[in-house]
Amino acid sequence: MNCEFFKNNILDFYYNDCNNDTSLKMREHIARCHECAALYGKMAAVLGSADPVKEAAPDAFYYTRLSSKMDRVHQMPVYTRWLMQAAKPLLAASFVIFGVFVGYKIYDKLQQIKPVNANNISADIAEVQLADEYMLKADSEEILNTYFFNE
Repeated sequence: MNCEFFKNNILDFYYNDCNNDTSLKMREHIARCHECAALYGKMAAVLGSADPVKEAAPDAFYYTRLSSKMDRVHQMPVYTRWLMQAAKPLLAASFVIFGVFVGYKIYDKLQQIKPVNANNISADIAEVQLADEYMLKADSEEILNTYFFNE
């Protein structure tokens, strides 16, 4: 077999479209001729990269769904389509306004909390001491026995 015959039938050989005798001769030629083997390797790399694309099966119902959506859109009144187009930005703007409002309320609550410092701590301690001073003095054992153990 010569190189010219190999080059003319290389696609048939790659796709296994040639008969067994030709296929056997092509394999023997690739084993002996480095130039044709390199050519076959380059061609197989290029065609091999396209094979997965060919094998991907198209969605069988794509055009059916597309046709159905187009029919629904054309059956809608014009004002409904206009309202649907206007509703999207209005909905986005309402979410933004709601987020700003909630953020402002959280910020306002955080500003009302007094910061922790030595003056606030001493004022809190004084408040607790004042409350203890004016609360009723009672024996803790007497309170436990009266209310919890009914003695």
